[in-house]
Amino acid sequence: MFWNVAGLGKKDREFWDNLKRWDAMVLMETWVEGKGEKKLRERLPDGYVWRIQNARRRNKKGRAMGGMIMGIRRELYVGERERKEVERMMTGVMKTGESRVRVVGVYIINMDLQSKLEGMVEWMEGWEEGVKTVIGGILM
Repeated sequence: MFWNVAGLGKKDREFWDNLKRWDAMVLMETWVEGKGEKKLRERLPDGYVWRIQNARRRNKKGRAMGGMIMGIRRELYVGERERKEVERMMTGVMKTGESRVRVVGVYIINMDLQSKLEGMVEWMEGWEEGVKTVIGGILM
């Protein structure tokens, strides 16, 4: 499941409980900066492997933009080979029965589609055969 979830700090208990329905999820446009990460981690449901990519500010006065969180149920999590982290792109691999599925979240902002696609092609080179890939995201 891929969600745009601006303003995580204001989400109610029901939102956090409903996350437990999913085996894998990518939450985008979280607005979470480094200073809010500790508080956020306390709210994330147990039983998942969580990875957080913090939002960034364009200037001192503006609000932080972007930010992504990926969660994969712990018992399904396979991991990912070491890759250079790419801003506004996250990936993780999970098992589904006998198969493996790579979940990729992409957050494209300011019509940066071409460079993201080029980056994704480079990033995908060398991925192992036999792993299905699901790509989801938002385009702003």
